[in-house]
Amino acid sequence: MKWAFIDYENTGTLEKIDLSSYDRSFVFLGAKQSKIDLSTKKHTKPLNITVVQIKTTQANNLDFHLAYYLGKLDSTAKPEITLDVISNDKGFTPLVSHIKNNGRVCQQIKPAV
Repeated sequence: MKWAFIDYENTGTLEKIDLSSYDRSFVFLGAKQSKIDLSTKKHTKPLNITVVQIKTTQANNLDFHLAYYLGKLDSTAKPEITLDVISNDKGFTPLVSHIKNNGRVCQQIKPAV
């Protein structure tokens, strides 16, 4: 099983993300983002998407929320679940490394340009 944690504020679109490859996706929207572009792709299976809308504007606020959910779900999810952070933000690298060092398969994926 694979779960995605998508920094939509940073990526700006889901067009280059294969949502069908994830069993669960968490999409984090910034306070100034009012909608999600789900792309025009057809998906091979139903999508399980949770949208987390950040309410206030502040530096790194969305990143802190994504890190909170990532840590919380890392501690409660079954060990066989892979966690992917989808963002171009290098600030997630140490957290992803920490999760990996604690035995979970976790990686950061930068969406194709």
